[in-house]
Amino acid sequence: MVPPAAVSRAEMAPPAPASLPTQATSAGNERWYYTRGKQKVGPLSWAELIAEVQACRLESSAMVLREGTVKWVAAASVIGLFPIVTPTPAFQSPAQSNNPAAARQTVNSDSDLPSFPDGPKPLVRGAVAVPGYEILSELGRGGMGVVYKARHLSLGRVVALKMILSGAHAGTVERTRFQAEAEAVARLQHPGIVQVYEVGEHAGLPFLSLEFCPGGSLAAKIAGTPLPPPEAAHLVGQLARAVHAAHQARIVHRDLKPANVLLAADGTPKVTDFGLAKKVDEAGQTQSGAVMGTPSYMAPEQAAGEAKRVGPAADVYALGAILYELLTGRPPFKADTPFHTILQVLAVEPVPPRQLQPGVPRDLETVCLKCLQKEPGKRYPSALDLAKDLERYARGEPVVARPVGWGERSWRWAKRNPAVAALLGLAVLLLAAGTAVSTLFAVDANEQAGKEALARKDADAERRKAEALANKEALARKDADAERRKAEALASKEALARKDAERLALERAQALEDVKKEQRKVQEQLAKAEFVAYAFRLREAQAHIEGGRRDEARRVLYQCDPKLQGWEHDYLLCQTQPTRGDGSLKGHTSAVSAVAYSPDGKRLASASDDQTVKVWDAATGQEALSLKGHTDIVTAVAYSPDGKRLASASLDTTVKVWDAATGQEALSLKGHTDEVYA
Repeated sequence: MVPPAAVSRAEMAPPAPASLPTQATSAGNERWYYTRGKQKVGPLSWAELIAEVQACRLESSAMVLREGTVKWVAAASVIGLFPIVTPTPAFQSPAQSNNPAAARQTVNSDSDLPSFPDGPKPLVRGAVAVPGYEILSELGRGGMGVVYKARHLSLGRVVALKMILSGAHAGTVERTRFQAEAEAVARLQHPGIVQVYEVGEHAGLPFLSLEFCPGGSLAAKIAGTPLPPPEAAHLVGQLARAVHAAHQARIVHRDLKPANVLLAADGTPKVTDFGLAKKVDEAGQTQSGAVMGTPSYMAPEQAAGEAKRVGPAADVYALGAILYELLTGRPPFKADTPFHTILQVLAVEPVPPRQLQPGVPRDLETVCLKCLQKEPGKRYPSALDLAKDLERYARGEPVVARPVGWGERSWRWAKRNPAVAALLGLAVLLLAAGTAVSTLFAVDANEQAGKEALARKDADAERRKAEALANKEALARKDADAERRKAEALASKEALARKDAERLALERAQALEDVKKEQRKVQEQLAKAEFVAYAFRLREAQAHIEGGRRDEARRVLYQCDPKLQGWEHDYLLCQTQPTRGDGSLKGHTSAVSAVAYSPDGKRLASASDDQTVKVWDAATGQEALSLKGHTDIVTAVAYSPDGKRLASASLDTTVKVWDAATGQEALSLKGHTDEVYA
């Protein structure tokens, strides 16, 4: 056993690249040791070592040794490369591993929950219950949390209910991140960010009530299939404006990826999962050297564990990685393990999208690669600048981004490979010197040979001219034949296209007619169902009246659809009113032509041939108002649905609107040229 005190300063130096797992040497086959106090723990596989880090049993102050080497190194120099990150579909999840320790591996983003491929999972008996919500189905589940589709009972609103399953036993880190997400989203109000409706806790289980996005995640939408470039540019432009709004609120997401982008019903992308977000103006809880995020989408400074350098530029990088995947069907970096993916992020330039998908426009490729620059200062200054450049592309205008030149690409390669670049430079210098000496000796010989060559060239030139003339004549004949064939082919294609267009037009017309027929059937069935329901309510109200239950009958009549209410409804409603004397309302001096109850049943309006409208108290039969203004017989009267207005029609060709409370004339509608009856 080698205690930490016995390790020299030279031995604590970070391991050389050869001592770390490489693509050629699988990390899963290596064995590791680390120190805990004065104990030596191991041997462990790479997955078990990661599990120790995530379980906080391996501290950054410990020492790490790879089997087969002799030097112990500081764990902090290696922890920065540990994949303490959210797994992506490209990585082997702990559940797929045969290693028990790997199966216990947790992830940093507790809300990175997978969607069920066949839709929401039905609830089983014993599902969690939250007061005020009806749990409809389970949307996704992770190692620590779960997201339900639920309905808010008082508001009738469908929401996404996110909970920490471990509840009161959840660790400080989990609760801190859950609270951080709640605070971050609550500060943001933008149509491109999933909104939080409520933050609460039930039975020791913290929960968030979030906006429900029925379109699923962007990751599920693309599923390895590239989107058309205009659609990809528009989608990332919308995301960039939403991310800029978060940056304006001094919040950096730090885990942008397709799985954390949800789609609304109309396809609008919305950013979610702010569990790893941090405020720009505070240091946060992240320790130096800890890697937070998802390897394929994290910026180099984030992959290196340089927490102080992770700012808005890291989100701009992640937006570029999302755009890259939308254009090519794969993220810019994707290795067999998270560890090797991080190495690619730190040291390898992304393959230009046009090499993977030649149909990607050059300007869009330039915008994408500018976002993926290794140095934050060479990316777009803000997410808003990225959104504007994507909008310029959409409008067909030149973009601000410019492609990286040959010189800069060479300089980057030299910085990543200084030893090889130095040897190559020396070789070039030696080659140049040798070339110069050889040139001096060859000049004289070349002059003599040149003279002889000129004579031969003149003869060859004359011969080539004759051959060229013959070739031109042959090409002209071929071109004429080709043009003729093209014309024939074009005529054939046009004829086929016309036939296809006619066939499609007929099919479309037939389909539209079928749709209209189905719509008419549905409308007729709905109308029948509504009328049947109306008839049942009238029958129920009549039964209540016959049984002396007038209040219950009145309640049933008020539930009837106003569009279906007729004289039979008014008649039954009248039967629910208390009787007084003989029930006659006397006050008009001529025949009554129409009556109408107010929506609340408290007042009755009557129209008369005496050119007046009278309003009566339905309970006492007392006259409340007498509305005068018509110059001929009043033929009809009706209340507004809210009971605040009363309308009357007359043979004087006018319609008048009265204030139902005061009897004041509010409007006089003149436009008819003949008598008005309703």
